[in-house]
Amino acid sequence: EDPPLGGGQLHNGASLRRSDRARRDQRVSPPAPFGGGGGRGLASGHMGLDRAGVTFASLMALGPDLAVSTARLAQDLGYRSFWTAETTGPEAFALLAAAGAAAPGLDLGTGVLALQLRTPMVVAMAGATLQSLHPDRDILLGVGISSPVVTERWHGVPYGDRPLDRVREYVTLLRACLSGE
Repeated sequence: EDPPLGGGQLHNGASLRRSDRARRDQRVSPPAPFGGGGGRGLASGHMGLDRAGVTFASLMALGPDLAVSTARLAQDLGYRSFWTAETTGPEAFALLAAAGAAAPGLDLGTGVLALQLRTPMVVAMAGATLQSLHPDRDILLGVGISSPVVTERWHGVPYGDRPLDRVREYVTLLRACLSGE
């Protein structure tokens, strides 16, 4: 039986997955990347590439339309997940919702969301909303301490001290929010 929302394990973030993985087992391997022979496509499992994802993080300023077409292409090439970040450009969860609608076979993940900029409850709500829009996917939430440039210069929020303690506390609170506590 599928775990309740938020019942997933923490893997470089919080996984909100509620459905089976059978759809991945039915994927057809695409041609070998870069025209390489041997018939081993990306989804073949060779060297763990069957778990590879595509990140759009460094291309965020190019906009949502390119993100959506990139997600479609990633799915067509056999990638398993689509990732984005929140530094400049579109907001991460809205972009992931659009990418997920365009590429229904991809799991969706955020890069590091600066914990200073979103409370654990806000991240849990955003992740749960994304999960409800795409119930057959893993929703992977990356949270971290970010950097003084991002938090202080770009957002006017203090970077803070004790980064490791802050991440631990944040993840504990995020897990509680996702579990319904």
